[in-house]
Amino acid sequence: MADDDSVVIYTTSDPYTAQVLRAGLEAEGIPCVVAGENQGGFIGVMPEISLAVPPGLAEKAREVIAAHPKTAGTE
Repeated sequence: MADDDSVVIYTTSDPYTAQVLRAGLEAEGIPCVVAGENQGGFIGVMPEISLAVPPGLAEKAREVIAAHPKTAGTE
């Protein structure tokens, strides 16, 4: 999946959360790119780790993330 063909569906400042969500999306068959996790700095200081998926899967990906215990009620 090329980055220019993807849609950012979630941002976080926690690299652990980003990787857990990426794994959850991929387990559902949704390819996911995580960008910005190697930014340096402290967790919570630079909140721009993003998860991106193909445009046609963005709605399904948002549903998967919304149902995940790590993100429930955080939007």
